[in-house]
Amino acid sequence: MFMKRHFIGILFCVLPVVADCWGAGWMEWNLTREETHRAVMFLNGARVNWSDGELVVMLPDEKQPHPPCVAFIAQAPENFGRETVFNIRFEGSAERNVSATVHLSNAAPPYEQLSSQASFQLTTESAQFTSSIQLARPLEKGEKITLPILRFFGEPGTVIKVKALAVTAASETPDSGPVTIEAGTDFRALTPGRLYVEPGSALDFSGLVEWIPAGALGRLIVNGRGELAFEKRPDEAVRFFCCSFAHHEEIAFRFYTHRELEEFADAIARQGYNMIRFHYLDEMLSGSKRGAYLREPEKQPLILPESAEEIQFEPGVLDRFLYFVAACGKRGIYVNLDLMSSFIGYDNGLNPLLPQAGDRITKTQLLINDAYRRNWKAGAERLLKTVNPYNGLHLNEDPAVTMACGLNEQEILIPPRDYRKAFQPHWIAYLRRKYRTLEALREAWGRPEIASFDAVPPVDEEISKNTPAGRDMARFCAGLEAEMSEFYLEAMREFGGKILLGNWNMRPRLIDVPARSKLPLTMLNYYHAHPIYGQKTVVSQESAIRMGGNLVKQFAAMRLLDRPLVITEYGATFWNRFRHEEGLLIGAGAALQNWSGLTVFSSPVIYGTSRIECFRAGADPVIRAAQAVEFFAFRRGDVAPARNTVAFAVDDEIIFNGNAMRGINDSLSRLWALCRIGILYGKERSTEDSTLCIRPEGMGEVGGDGNYSTTAVDLSGEPAAAVVGELRRRGALPEENLTNPEKGIFQSDTGEVFIDMPRGELSVVTPRLAGAVLKESARRQLGPFTIEMSSVPASLTLVAIDGDSTLTEAGRLLLIFATDALNSKMKFAASDRSALIDYGTTPVLVETGKFSVMLKRARPGEKFHLYALDLTGRRIAELPLAESPEPDVISFAVDTAKIPGEPALFFELERQK
Repeated sequence: MFMKRHFIGILFCVLPVVADCWGAGWMEWNLTREETHRAVMFLNGARVNWSDGELVVMLPDEKQPHPPCVAFIAQAPENFGRETVFNIRFEGSAERNVSATVHLSNAAPPYEQLSSQASFQLTTESAQFTSSIQLARPLEKGEKITLPILRFFGEPGTVIKVKALAVTAASETPDSGPVTIEAGTDFRALTPGRLYVEPGSALDFSGLVEWIPAGALGRLIVNGRGELAFEKRPDEAVRFFCCSFAHHEEIAFRFYTHRELEEFADAIARQGYNMIRFHYLDEMLSGSKRGAYLREPEKQPLILPESAEEIQFEPGVLDRFLYFVAACGKRGIYVNLDLMSSFIGYDNGLNPLLPQAGDRITKTQLLINDAYRRNWKAGAERLLKTVNPYNGLHLNEDPAVTMACGLNEQEILIPPRDYRKAFQPHWIAYLRRKYRTLEALREAWGRPEIASFDAVPPVDEEISKNTPAGRDMARFCAGLEAEMSEFYLEAMREFGGKILLGNWNMRPRLIDVPARSKLPLTMLNYYHAHPIYGQKTVVSQESAIRMGGNLVKQFAAMRLLDRPLVITEYGATFWNRFRHEEGLLIGAGAALQNWSGLTVFSSPVIYGTSRIECFRAGADPVIRAAQAVEFFAFRRGDVAPARNTVAFAVDDEIIFNGNAMRGINDSLSRLWALCRIGILYGKERSTEDSTLCIRPEGMGEVGGDGNYSTTAVDLSGEPAAAVVGELRRRGALPEENLTNPEKGIFQSDTGEVFIDMPRGELSVVTPRLAGAVLKESARRQLGPFTIEMSSVPASLTLVAIDGDSTLTEAGRLLLIFATDALNSKMKFAASDRSALIDYGTTPVLVETGKFSVMLKRARPGEKFHLYALDLTGRRIAELPLAESPEPDVISFAVDTAKIPGEPALFFELERQK
């Protein structure tokens, strides 16, 4: 959000921008026509001229405290709902490389951000740019807005040229019309069939790490360093690579035999997962139906049992669940439970329509309603005190059941949820306790017009403002969450178990820090390119790396440094074209930050082929490839943890003075690629293990809706640059470290991870793993591994897969080449592939590409076989190796469009015996 003090510039008189209408549903603003120039506002030192239809922006000669901006002022010509998507397109170039962001805001202080944000990289060569942003709240006809506002991050004095800038408000993009994906030379079909990994294949990871059967080393604990460990090995940190089992699997789960559950557990282990998260287990056991809405939520009777004896579970589902838990425990696959996921609670199937609308949902009522709390406690007790007949243990005492979330994504979300009616009596009681008299309240708030405590304004968007009322609202809501944490902890103590508890896993906001600080571990969820649901579902086509490392930076900045962090949901969402970035990005990021758990959402292990859908990881070959990379980088530990720690010292003064609904500044969060980062909070926090402890300033905006979160992008780099300068001054970074935050370049303090954020590229070099995310076909030297070329944007990763061998010594290696994948006959509204018309069907199509690589070996003259593998690890073709340029170098080139049978994402190198 832009604050008033940020705006330094000249405001010309405001005129309506020129609009072209192309018929029903279409509305376009052409913003670089000269007749619109008087509707431009330039800010923070930017200067603007017009030349032959181009908008020429000159950045100030000296660095400014805030990024220079150009804003186009307009009045909304009609009402726009939150589902409205604005498509931005323009042609641009710059004298020197410049980063830019674009979004909508209102046109008056305090300049509320009204949309999501897109980012671009301008170079000396003119290029076309397109992106889609969605409204954060409805717009009313006549409302004055910036349509859009562009922020520039570049060297002082740089000249930027923009032309053909247009903003389209529509359900579709008018550039090309609908596009249907068909099999061809660019996309080839995978052969449908069974998808469980073949035992003994190169994709069977079960023999590459230690598996610890449940109970062999005692219970899971938090050790003195704030890491997860087992009781008998307290000094040895353990990481969990987690398979999510969600409502996608409910129907199949009801019909699994015990033998099929054993096969499923084996398949989970072969893909390298040593934990399973049960999501919406309460609904599966209760027979509830997820996703329906009450037509008249206020009139629908709500029947919730309030004692453990009243809770009924479907016997068949309960039996399969208990058998599966026992089977997993024997294999060293541990369990993370959502003790509640449902919006309606444990209801014995008595409430067939689920009230996700209104204020009666569990995520609201558990905060204030004793009846809902009794229902939660009854259901949790019934579940955790169930004796598992297949191992003789209560779930509560089963060492396989290690951690739980009280209620998934319970944060107080203002907006999008409306808490005014539900919270009002409690809010008034809070104010009475604090102020005692109406006169004291009026004086503190500066609101003499308030007639009585009963007339006090309700908890609403004011909570995000640094006003007396907003600060009180923030403290009230934070208090509700903190007390909720204490309720969960007390209930778990009453149950008598040793399960580690987390909660508040949705928003990367400061208001939730006090409640999180009461729990033994932190859980967090975040997505890159989460679908935006409306008339058409829209998925951003932005690169996560170009946005500063989405998926990693939000988690890293908001974790509490003195306790474990378990990521309970994440994903680069289908059909984002750059989701191949996920593997190296989050695999290396999680290892560098030394997190304790990663859980992709969802269902990464599935039996057979299906079309790809959002949050269906196992059906998506690109995410299957990414998960393989993450297994090696994170769980096997090929990427080393950072050597230094930068702690963000956060206290109540920071949180409750206008920052409660914000998060750590985006520039600071990008330090994840350099060193370990996170929050220290509370009176007993320790800074002993921190290389540097700072008091963060300039917090970043956090938004989203009931399904996902967003964070504002800040490309300035200045806050991070100050930290890097101090680390260099203290000698914490080697001289050769290449980090330059103002250019978006970071190299980890270990030297293993390098990221060029403006280019959207990332590379990792370790003894057993080397790889890169590429946007253009240029040579990349990654230690002994060289990528000569890639014809398409892709991720290329090579790992050693025999014992502890390095890349130069291993007799068996796995190469992972991830591009893109879509469904057959998948239909989009336009060529940018943002808005979906039809999901399509099987077979799944994989984008083909050519690549060429070399590997330098420790011993010359070795002979290898090269095999293309399918998603199960089965060898589908032997491919030729190239004539080696040197006797100690293996070299080969592959065109996946020409592999016999089907394209491949996995390739096995095996030394001839």
